Amino acid sequence: MKGANGSPKGTSVFVFRGTDGFNYIVKSTSWAGGFLNFSTEPGTSILNRSSFQGKCVVQKINRSTGAIVASFGNFTFTVDARDGDLLTPRQGDAYAITILDASGVIWRRVGTNTAPLPLGGGNVMVKAK
Repeated sequence: MKGANGSPKGTSVFVFRGTDGFNYIVKSTSWAGGFLNFSTEPGTSILNRSSFQGKCVVQKINRSTGAIVASFGNFTFTVDARDGDLLTPRQGDAYAITILDASGVIWRRVGTNTAPLPLGGGNVMVKAK
């Protein structure tokens, strides 16, 4: 969606369980300095990929109590998503996220823009107006 000034509008939330036993919630806070891009499946004219970037905060959650034990701000993220429903033969939807800390160092990466990971459930829908 577009905001009043033509910039991207919306939110992104990514949740995962860390190897340290804590849950982590990555919430977008702004599109400032971010982008939204749509692209085609390599070798085709099928518009089924999207990428977007923005700023985010990361919350570290105690799994037992649900309490926030730490919060990290001024992080940035880039998401790459593929809508496999549009391909023939149909493929699964896929997702990748890269999260950079306040110093610009990769803090967490799941998949890559060229090799997003298949979703275990849910749906990616790519639509450009």
